[in-house]
Amino acid sequence: LLRQERELCRQTEMLREVAGTIGSSEELDDVKVRILDGLARIVKYDTASLQIIRGDHRTLLAGRGFNTETATRYLVRPISKDPLIKRIVQSQEPLILTHPEQDPDWGLRSDTVEVNSWIGIPLIYNREVIGLLTVDHHQPGFYQEEVRDALVAIADEVAVAVRNARIFDSAQRRIRELELISVVTDLMSAKLASEY
Repeated sequence: LLRQERELCRQTEMLREVAGTIGSSEELDDVKVRILDGLARIVKYDTASLQIIRGDHRTLLAGRGFNTETATRYLVRPISKDPLIKRIVQSQEPLILTHPEQDPDWGLRSDTVEVNSWIGIPLIYNREVIGLLTVDHHQPGFYQEEVRDALVAIADEVAVAVRNARIFDSAQRRIRELELISVVTDLMSAKLASEY
């Protein structure tokens, strides 16, 4: 009991640290690296992915432990064609597969043969799934329900950080566009003034 209490305290402190680290950057490139670094401090994994969802599509924002080019082929397919991910998005609940090959929605492919324990966590912002965190391990049954609460806590922080970073990136892009318009306007005004 004492060991469990110590582990819970350690995990709580680590969650606080990771949440602070994730939220300390506004740029999406920084945020995605911090997310996967922080995730590794909370749960061991062989591969992990951070995916962004827009409508029926998802894109790989960041990944660790796998060939992103190969993985992208499967991650960019529509959610409606991926029953496992569709289940997570519709339920807005994490899914832990201690033996993925036993799940009827698990797509056994050459690149998933070594995946023997898997977790998919929806990133929810304003009651909408905006992304997905996935982690897997080669050891069968590695992930159990105990990690669920920790991952849900980090997923809440990740959803806010990703949303804020997307807004920040969009604002930065808009500022650059406006600066360019201003330069072009100034050049055109100078040209017109010199003609008169």
